[in-house]
Amino acid sequence: MKLTLRNLILGTAFLLASPAYADSIAKTKGVRLMTLNVAHARAQGFSQILQSSDQARSNLLDIADIITREQPDIIAFQEIDSNSVWNGRFNHGQFLADKTAYDYWFLGSHHFSESLDYGTGLMSKFNLTNPRSISFKKPFARPKKGFVLSTVDWPELENVKVDLVSVHLDFLSHAERRREMNTLRETLETRKNLRIIMGDFNMEYKEKHALLPNLANVLDLHVWNPDGDELVTYPRLGKRLDWVLVSREFSIISHEVLEDPVSDHQPVIVEVTLLDYKSQDTAQLSETITSEAN
Repeated sequence: MKLTLRNLILGTAFLLASPAYADSIAKTKGVRLMTLNVAHARAQGFSQILQSSDQARSNLLDIADIITREQPDIIAFQEIDSNSVWNGRFNHGQFLADKTAYDYWFLGSHHFSESLDYGTGLMSKFNLTNPRSISFKKPFARPKKGFVLSTVDWPELENVKVDLVSVHLDFLSHAERRREMNTLRETLETRKNLRIIMGDFNMEYKEKHALLPNLANVLDLHVWNPDGDELVTYPRLGKRLDWVLVSREFSIISHEVLEDPVSDHQPVIVEVTLLDYKSQDTAQLSETITSEAN
């Protein structure tokens, strides 16, 4: 995979700067990512069952304000509802897209019944192609989790496709999370695109079972400061459960855990770029050509 991608990047003569991408790329060095467990639009309330539809909308408007302020290019959502009786029977993905003027979004239903319909989702300024929803096997006495997968044309470089994943893993069982991670790995490892995996993994990077390091190793991914104890995303337990893993070809420019109280999880903003990788490989290619010429 790496050789093919590098040939594509080395063959790119100019940075792609189409009008659709110009605004978001001009403001920052890279592309901004965001992940958030929406918590069924209950904010930091005890349960979504105890709130009105109007309160759910108000809480979603607070999330929309963060999106408008931070201007992420790609967003991953977890615990986001499509048509659930406990928070108003309206599509929360469409609501957020409408309020923030994002053109592209996709929700996958992992728990579906007559009264509940929710799962994970993606929202993007760039076209989401071939979106898929994959649900994990149902664990005992708790709802199914899963992930959504889609592909974008990377805005910084021509002819580079990136797979995007928003994932939510089981909160209770290490063994269940291992099975779910295996499903995620098996889905992605045969695909040739670069990868960005975001979501609520319900685990820390350095836990003894090393599921996240193993996934990163197999899929050639890396994260920002995996040992950063100060980067708490789930304050109730004082843990970092929400992660953004990216292919090693990406440089991670910045990572920020926002303090906005819009969920029991904190929003995470990560900025990445492929331009550093392109510059390094172009320099290496130039050296090789010069050496061969002499």
